[in-house]
Amino acid sequence: MLFEFKQAVEDGFLELSDPDLIAEVKSYTRDDLMDRDEDPRLVTRHFDLLMAAAIAWQMRNHAEVKKEGDGYQQGAYERSGLDA
Repeated sequence: MLFEFKQAVEDGFLELSDPDLIAEVKSYTRDDLMDRDEDPRLVTRHFDLLMAAAIAWQMRNHAEVKKEGDGYQQGAYERSGLDA
């Protein structure tokens, strides 16, 4: 999944514009893919943005575009009842 994401970025199929995602991508290394003998509970480098973007890229072929007139209507805005 990560190699396909990398290839899509390098081939120009995917353009990254979020600074936080770009920083996370730059800090991810091949060593992060390797299994280690360390206690996994001690590892804090999860790369959440990178993983979410890679999953979204994998799912791109399964997404469907909504067509006009498909019957969906957004409900009216309702206040939460909390006064600020």
